[in-house]
Amino acid sequence: MSRAAVLVVEDEAANRDALVDYLEDEGFEPLAATDGVEALALLSARAVDVVITDLKMPRMPGLEFLEQVRARWPEVPCIIVSGQGTMSDLISAVRLGAYDFIEKPLVPLDRVAIALRRALDHGRLRRDNRATLAELERRNASLAESNAALARAKAELEEAQHQLVHAGKMAALGEMVAGVAHEINNPMGFVYSNVRVLGEALESLEQLARAQAQLNRDAGARAETVAEIDRHARRIERLLEGCRVGTERTREIIERLRRFARPGEATLHTIDLVENLEAAVTFVSHRIGEEIQVHRDYQAVPRVLGRGGEINQVFVNLLANALDAVGDRGHLWLATRERAEAPPGVAREVPGPWVEAVIRDSGRGFPADAAARLFEPFYTTKPPGQGTGLGLSVSYGIVRYHGGVIEARNHPDGGAEFRVVLPLIAAPNRGKPRAEPAA
Repeated sequence: MSRAAVLVVEDEAANRDALVDYLEDEGFEPLAATDGVEALALLSARAVDVVITDLKMPRMPGLEFLEQVRARWPEVPCIIVSGQGTMSDLISAVRLGAYDFIEKPLVPLDRVAIALRRALDHGRLRRDNRATLAELERRNASLAESNAALARAKAELEEAQHQLVHAGKMAALGEMVAGVAHEINNPMGFVYSNVRVLGEALESLEQLARAQAQLNRDAGARAETVAEIDRHARRIERLLEGCRVGTERTREIIERLRRFARPGEATLHTIDLVENLEAAVTFVSHRIGEEIQVHRDYQAVPRVLGRGGEINQVFVNLLANALDAVGDRGHLWLATRERAEAPPGVAREVPGPWVEAVIRDSGRGFPADAAARLFEPFYTTKPPGQGTGLGLSVSYGIVRYHGGVIEARNHPDGGAEFRVVLPLIAAPNRGKPRAEPAA
């Protein structure tokens, strides 16, 4: 078993030598220094278990030496040995962390051995306590990390569950929309065909009527009949043209609804963001009243790779929120554009360039303290009962799957603005970087 190293700091040679010899006999490993300067050099050179020091020494007073030891080697216990120190000196030594005090003369020397063993036990206890505390801190840190990982896993599972529930509802809605679109499309096909046939029949009937009118011998009556035929023919043509335009518009709406639904879609294909935005507008058109103006600024952008039904779902969620924000009167701005720089928070392995779809409203915007939480599941800025807090979180997950991000900010001119930023060649990515609000 190794011996405990004891540093004796004493300027009087006789006292120092006697103490060193005694410690050697008692099984300690004594080291000697004549003053504080020499003792600090020894402490810097090797490990020491206990320090025994006088208070009155040349070059460096004992209290200054004690202060240096406390600052640099706080784990080493110090025992004060003095016959000249005042009560004030002793109080100062205790405040500086001195473990014990032995008054000179050191007779009997057994007092030194007893104080040393208590100091060694105290030092071991402090080291054990520090080691235990460090282990507890390490375990607490590990536990905190595990708890954080569990919390993240729980949040991801909850988000996945909410997405599945929402996706299930959207799938059911999509099937219903597809079914309704199919049922409407059949009779609309008949109407469209009949309108075309009616136009052809009208043209034949007009020719026949004109021929009959020419048989009238009275020129005035003949001209009046021809004019009446022209007036009715033009009116019927206008009505038929209105029917044609209406049926074309209805068929276009049906086609957009079918594109929105895409039940069971699981494959990636190229997406036209303008078409998808317009399909989403069609889906929420029943909520766009006469006092709501929709402004469009569509730049020609390349198509992206993705799941059209899911991107439609994102646009519908954002448009629904925008309509909630404006109420019965206001403005919506829709835009598409190319983007050179990568959005903040996007995975590095996803290459650019980028395209973005912008949806902005003229509402009140969102509170500043809500910016960092907009995409959290169940978080909503709407009044109780008017929002589930799932729309943006589901949209965020969809866009992240497509390798992009959703940026949110309050526009300088008022209202909220959301940008769906997607790479031109989307690589499905299920990572979870934080979605930063736009600058």
